[in-house]
Amino acid sequence: MMDEEKKEVEEKKRQAMFAMEGEEGKKHREAEEKKQEEDKIKKGLREEQSALKQELEKIAAQKEKLELKWVEFSETKAPLQKQLEPILADEKRVEQEMADVEAKERVAIDPKDKQTVERARWEIDDRRRTLEKDRWRLEEEIGKVDAIIKSNSEKYQTLLAEEEKIEQRMEEIRKSLLIYA
Repeated sequence: MMDEEKKEVEEKKRQAMFAMEGEEGKKHREAEEKKQEEDKIKKGLREEQSALKQELEKIAAQKEKLELKWVEFSETKAPLQKQLEPILADEKRVEQEMADVEAKERVAIDPKDKQTVERARWEIDDRRRTLEKDRWRLEEEIGKVDAIIKSNSEKYQTLLAEEEKIEQRMEEIRKSLLIYA
């Protein structure tokens, strides 16, 4: 009850002040209230601007980390791709050798020739399997690196979007502060 009575008395005093202040007093009070409101708005805008600047700094640091990781993973991927190139070339040679052996096998009539060609085919097939295992292993490693690079690129794009949004808001704040200057 006491708080309600105090609020009521304060409101009545305020109404009395308004009634007695006159036209000049009213203009002065309204100008002072307007200035206080503008100061409050400017303070809020500056605080938001400061917070946004800090957020931009954090984003810049996160972007730099992702850029450095991209370089690191790109440098990891390059030697793997270099290792893969000769394996792919060897696979092509082995496929050609297999095609040649199969052609010889079709025309071989003598059982000894057929046996020799069949042994050659087994050796080639063993080499092909070994090359495939090596290729698969390297392709898997490259795939893992590519997945990390893709994930980091998506994170980077998200940061760019956040950065753009913050910069737009900062521009809005700058324009608002010009209005109150």
